[in-house]
Amino acid sequence: MKKYRVVKVSCMWTNEKLSRKVENILNEYVKDGFEIVKISFSHNIWRREVAYLTFCR
Repeated sequence: MKKYRVVKVSCMWTNEKLSRKVENILNEYVKDGFEIVKISFSHNIWRREVAYLTFCR
């Protein structure tokens, strides 16, 4: 049985900082044995960039 985990990452400054944060989190989870299922980017109500990362193990 697969277990899924969704991680929400946001950054109020720049897309570049958000991308670096996402990349660091991806590297950590993959190193811990998780598989990347989906990555999506969006804006929240205050127009702040948000990334949702879905992993499974």
